Amino acid sequence: YWYSGHFVRQGTNPYAAYFARQQPQIPVSYLDGKVVTAQPVGQPGLTTVPANTAPIVLLLSLFSFFSWPLAQSGWFIINLLLALAIPLMIVRLWLYNTCANRKILTAVMMFCLWLLPPAQSAIVVGQTTLFVFALMLVALAMADKNWALSGLALGIALSKYSLALPVFIFLLLRRRYAVVGVSLAVQALGLLGLAFLTNVSPGQVLHEYVLMMNLHSSFEGIHLSYSIGRLMLDARLMPAFLTSALFTLLVWAPLGLWLRRYFASLPADVMAFAEMHIFTILSLWTLLVAYHRHYDAALWIIFIGLILRGLEFNHWQLSRRWRWTLALFVAILYFVRPYSIMSAILPDSLDRLFFVWESLWDVHITVNLLLSLILTVILLYRLSAVQSQKHARGLL
Repeated sequence: YWYSGHFVRQGTNPYAAYFARQQPQIPVSYLDGKVVTAQPVGQPGLTTVPANTAPIVLLLSLFSFFSWPLAQSGWFIINLLLALAIPLMIVRLWLYNTCANRKILTAVMMFCLWLLPPAQSAIVVGQTTLFVFALMLVALAMADKNWALSGLALGIALSKYSLALPVFIFLLLRRRYAVVGVSLAVQALGLLGLAFLTNVSPGQVLHEYVLMMNLHSSFEGIHLSYSIGRLMLDARLMPAFLTSALFTLLVWAPLGLWLRRYFASLPADVMAFAEMHIFTILSLWTLLVAYHRHYDAALWIIFIGLILRGLEFNHWQLSRRWRWTLALFVAILYFVRPYSIMSAILPDSLDRLFFVWESLWDVHITVNLLLSLILTVILLYRLSAVQSQKHARGLL
């Protein structure tokens, strides 16, 4: 986005420039006094694809007014601050502040996010994942307090639509139509603004959105269709569209049934926890059904938060043995990382074998996400069963 920002500065459509392999015009002057007088303007190994939609492209283009070392350092510091803020936001959002062990749970959440390889990768690579994640949490936190601010945050977050989709759907399910409307308006204004600044039609920008989406759909990642295709060694046996459609049906059927039969009858104090289940399910489903690289799996921290809260308050009314079993299972999902283990134990002479194993990293993350999703659905139904039993005892 630093690189594509040069095109925005110069009145050129950054999406068209990417597809045309166009170079920014030189010389380029920066506010910190540095000047680039020779090509290339981009740095060696720097990704130049503007994968997000206009609002984030415009916003992050501000970094292009600074030379690369300063812009890089600034964005790195912002991501470190976001890694500090996100666990605190999750804690505050999902009502840990009512818990006596809030500080301990906050520390655990920070530990889990900081040591989560996808989150580390998002920081090192310089992805917009944590930025969008934080905006998603702001949108959720402000939905009932300030619909305009919530819509603004969601609108910017939707620039990475594959990641922000669960918030959009969740707020639709909660009938926060004003927030959703503002978010769509932000996207529309961003598109119009970019079209105006680069002197192209809005239709051309929309067309390039589609081209960008098609480009990324063929990339490797953690989405289920990629992993199934890799394991089958022949994507024709299970086309990506069929995989996504079938998986969506398998997730939304039990979720829709639960929403229809149980949600409205839950007590107010339990409903907030049930909503955390729903948002976790939507987040994990999105990671598995849409194109994502491994750094987007930083969203998995929402699942960790759900488990911590459920075990702390024992909302699921599990026996001591089952609570320890659940905690152990989640710990295994978090800590067992085959690619790291193989890297540590294999001798140098077997490096080639390690690289084959490392290439399955995405598949390993996909399996973790899938198991987490299945477990979250089971626990959601367990929550309803517990509440039904309490209601039955109350009637007696």
